[in-house]
Amino acid sequence: MIKKDIFSKKVQDYTFSVLFFLIFSFSIFFIIKPTLTTLFSLKKQAKDLEEVDQFYDQKIVMIAQVQQFLENHREKLPLLKEAIPDKPNLAKVIDDLNKVSSESGFLFKKIDMGETSLKEAKEKKYNQLVLNIEGEADFSKIFNFLEELLKQRRLKMVEKLIITQNKESSPSGLLKVEMEINASYL
Repeated sequence: MIKKDIFSKKVQDYTFSVLFFLIFSFSIFFIIKPTLTTLFSLKKQAKDLEEVDQFYDQKIVMIAQVQQFLENHREKLPLLKEAIPDKPNLAKVIDDLNKVSSESGFLFKKIDMGETSLKEAKEKKYNQLVLNIEGEADFSKIFNFLEELLKQRRLKMVEKLIITQNKESSPSGLLKVEMEINASYL
């Protein structure tokens, strides 16, 4: 009696249906799911790569702009090296100050230099050579000194300028000057 029921047409149809759904579930779980997972991960990777591509495109455009700027201003690059040299060149700065002083009639009383490392640094960064200067001159000579100092190619900034009347004033009207000058270098 059991054998008859197992081989009946109705049981065979149900068996076929159950086996079909089992095999279909197996294929969905072990074949289609990994394929879909791979598909979605590849879509995400493609989106990420498009973002990276846009970022690199922006960087390439920026590099091209910098290159174009350098090409347009190539003849001015030596002037930039003179304005901000690689080393402090203390002797050159003092020589420039002496030349300007002798041309303008400004008299130095004292030139003092702050702490500056004269060794080459491993990493290039913006540095300043600080000079504290004391001197005497009348107002027009002080003005000429500052004007000639700022005309030089080496970048120098007057950070502090104090002009006072000399306590030991003479009929010549000399003024006492204290100034701090920063000379930049890389």
